[in-house]
Order: sequence, then C-alpha cells, then structure tokens
Amino acid sequence: MRAKSLLLVLSLFFCLFLFSGCSGPQGTPSTKPPPASSAPENKSIMVARETSYRRKRLLNRTEEITFWALFNLFKKHFPNQYFINLQVSLAEIVTWNPKSIAAKNITISKRVDFCITDKEFQPIAVIEVHGSGHYLSKQATIRTEVKRIICSRAGIPFVVIDDADKKKVAEKLEKELLPILFKTSESNR
Repeated sequence: MRAKSLLLVLSLFFCLFLFSGCSGPQGTPSTKPPPASSAPENKSIMVARETSYRRKRLLNRTEEITFWALFNLFKKHFPNQYFINLQVSLAEIVTWNPKSIAAKNITISKRVDFCITDKEFQPIAVIEVHGSGHYLSKQATIRTEVKRIICSRAGIPFVVIDDADKKKVAEKLEKELLPILFKTSESNR
C-alpha cells in the first residue's frame, strides 16, 4: 500500500513538472521563443534578448545623502509611521482624466526620486533631488516643473533638494518636510 501511495505521489509531481513549462531540474522556465509576429510585444522581446544589460546603482550620491537624511528624520520623529519609496513612477501616485491622452503621456513618462507614504501607502510628499548637473539642462528644469505642477494639482507636497551637503539636506528636510509630516501624523490620529 505504501509503495502505491509513493508511486501515485511521484506520478503527480512528474505530471506537474511536465505541464509547468519547466525545462530543467532547477525549475528554469522554458526559453522557447514566442511565435514570430510583428506585434510590438514580440519586438520588445527580441530587443530585450539582443541587448546587453548591466545592473546599475539605484541612487546617485546626492540621492543617497537625501535617503539617509530621510531615514534619520523618520527614525527620530516618526518610527514605523512612514515609508520611503525610491524612484517611483508618477503614474503610480496620481490619477488623471482618462480622456486626456496628453496628461497620460506626460505622467507615465515621469518618475520622482522619493515618495513618502503612510502605512496605507497613501502619498504624503514627494522629494526631488537635483544633483550638480541638473541645472545644466533646460529639459531637466522643465521636467521638474511638470512634476511639481502634477503633484500640486493632486495635493501632494513637493520638496526639492538641491544640495549635496549632509547638514544642509537634513536642515532643509526638517524645515520643509517635517511640518508636513507632523500635520499628517496629527490628522491620522
């Protein structure tokens, strides 16, 4: 009887393995190419396969300084009350009129350096960090202004950090972000 049960269990696992699309013992997915087509998705797959990628650092030096200043500010004043979200797509924290294709296009193409959320992941504030090269490009200034306007219209405070000095970053966050956080904290009680 035990042998039959063991055989049944092994057969079941074998069938699951066969029909799961796995091709190797480690459960690696099958790498069969999709059927040839001119659909954009298939072109995207082809480009992804043909391109060489390397990982890169998520934050630049000024963003890292800002992250640690935020971390320390929260640790001191609001332990376990807020989350620091990095490199967030603006389209994930605001909505717009679905009939406006132009609004959709400018929103989905933007990201913010930091989005502070409460425990329910409601956006509380956005922090944009400008490194030393930011002001060399008029396009960068325009992108920041578009993000500022979108956040303002959505009721999300927008703070710009434009210094890489640890002390000045911490002071600016305490001056501009801390009052927002205290106000939000009091209204959530």
